[in-house]
Amino acid sequence: MITGDTRRWQDWAAGPQRAAPEALTAAYPDAVTRLLLSCSWRLGPRTTALVQPAFYADLPFTSARPPRHVLIADQVLPELTAQAVPTRAGPGDPALTSAAAGRVRELMQDGLVVDQAGATRRLEPRDLAVITPHVEQASAVAARLADVPGVLIGTANQAQGLEREAVVVLHPLAGYREAPSFATDPGRLCVALSRHRAHATIIVDPETETVLRHAQAEAPGDANLAVQRHVLAAVLAGT
Repeated sequence: MITGDTRRWQDWAAGPQRAAPEALTAAYPDAVTRLLLSCSWRLGPRTTALVQPAFYADLPFTSARPPRHVLIADQVLPELTAQAVPTRAGPGDPALTSAAAGRVRELMQDGLVVDQAGATRRLEPRDLAVITPHVEQASAVAARLADVPGVLIGTANQAQGLEREAVVVLHPLAGYREAPSFATDPGRLCVALSRHRAHATIIVDPETETVLRHAQAEAPGDANLAVQRHVLAAVLAGT
């Protein structure tokens, strides 16, 4: 990914800072065919119920994924679950990356994926992913899992288009005591929360709700903050 100053193109609908489908549609509106997909074959019903209204309000869809879940110690894991990790050292706090690596080991050691026919198999490294907002976090997790080759570890930007059976997500605002635009970008959160087929563990900071509440009080019209608060509340409540 290349970063740079995009102010010169801010009023150009087909500028290089736009997502490719968006820019293509703006540049060639009469030559592009747009199809609205009515269902997702990867996301389960609970994940779809969270992701669709939060990130695709103008594109309603439902889940058509066959039943699938992860089993640990005879307990079915929900599609989405939160793991609270207190932090003191910002988004680079080792507690976050340690928790992510630990969750991967737990899933790999005891986790079974169960398909619609009831067939089970053990989760392998190739079935698992860790998605972080920052490159430095991904590097720290990779170092902790250096003895486990095969686990997909990368940022949300790098994980676009990819999927795994079980995913561990570092919440974009974990460690922050303010809400910068990078961390509140809904696109990054959407990618992170939609890479799993059967289960995702989202590692959250207990202070994030307070951070978002204060930020929204200062900017009540900020749509990104509203999405972040809605999604966080749903994740903490078990969707």
